[in-house]
Amino acid sequence: MGFKRFAILASGAGSNARELIRHWKKHPENYSIELVVTDNPSAPVIEKAQELGVKCLVIPFKREGFSTYAQAKQDHEVRIVRAVKEHNVNWLLLAGYLRIMGQDLLTEFHDKELGLNRVINVHPSLLPSFKGKDGIKEAFDYGVKYSGITIHFVEDDVDTGPIIKQKAFARLDGDTLDDFRTRGHLVEHEIFPQVVDLIVAGKFECRWDGDKKYIVTKES
Repeated sequence: MGFKRFAILASGAGSNARELIRHWKKHPENYSIELVVTDNPSAPVIEKAQELGVKCLVIPFKREGFSTYAQAKQDHEVRIVRAVKEHNVNWLLLAGYLRIMGQDLLTEFHDKELGLNRVINVHPSLLPSFKGKDGIKEAFDYGVKYSGITIHFVEDDVDTGPIIKQKAFARLDGDTLDDFRTRGHLVEHEIFPQVVDLIVAGKFECRWDGDKKYIVTKES
């Protein structure tokens, strides 16, 4: 499947980006993290990437000059595609990236042989429950006793792509939303690098159950 060259897309604090980069630096011969891309000029992820020696590109979303949001979104994605292709990136890791992937990005990273888009996202709930922007808050407000983290391939619809790995964690008595969110972040930091290792090693397979895709992994 060839050497994997990743770009991380992030919009905020960048704790997942930091952990992914630290993990890569332990085994830099197996794959590369070429750069971090953010749409947020003030995102803390910029400093984290630079401290770890990874280039960070700021590609802000620009609404001005376009008659529709769709045109602005397309322009933004074209600029991202151009930037990552200049660095020979062939996989994307969405690590707290707060924009929905559009067709330009997904088409560019579609792999016909795999039957998947080479785009992976981390989501703070046990999908298919609590899809969308703030799944962990929705789970907390709903009163769940357990929530979890999902790592999945990205497809056209929001948070519907084939699931690669999930891990649950408990809501403890007395938890605040911040406590709950922090516990979720710790799980993200644990399993996202594990999924990258699976992808790099090719220890996954896409299968079909009727018209639904699912992922089988071969974890040692």
